[in-house]
Amino acid sequence: MKGLSTLLAATLFWGMLAAADVYVNGVKADGLTAQEFKDCTVKFDDKGSVHITAPGVKLLSEAPVDPAKLSATYFVAFTLSQPAAGPIRLIVNGTEADIVKPGEKTKITEITKFLRKGVNKVLVMAGPEKTAVPVQLLLGAGKNSAGSLELTPSVDKLLQLADKGLSETFDLTAQ
Repeated sequence: MKGLSTLLAATLFWGMLAAADVYVNGVKADGLTAQEFKDCTVKFDDKGSVHITAPGVKLLSEAPVDPAKLSATYFVAFTLSQPAAGPIRLIVNGTEADIVKPGEKTKITEITKFLRKGVNKVLVMAGPEKTAVPVQLLLGAGKNSAGSLELTPSVDKLLQLADKGLSETFDLTAQ
């Protein structure tokens, strides 16, 4: 009876894994086989998707286009209520675009060169924090006008760095 229960539990577990999406550095990699990642971070989100951050690994779902061919310039802006103890990684279409370093409260990053026309994946990841840190994330098209950024966000989200860390993926449609 115990063997049957173990077999049933293993079958259920593998069935759940098969149904979950797998992302490596923000790029969907459901069909990936025969790979080994060293020194990586693995997180499961609330939908059961698996997010693997593997420095130095680059998967391309599609080749990026020349940023000059996009009709706008795109930015990500982070505003933290207090500095985080650990880094916050910004991964665009599987490539690490920037890091909000420990101690920084604001960070603005142009991400146009990482984008392609159409839907793009933007992943924000951070490790656990001992105290909760609210993070305002703005993501969208903008322009630098007289030294200040004018941003029209397509994503305006309040994220929470907490004891479980952070792993959120956003879609950004570039024109």
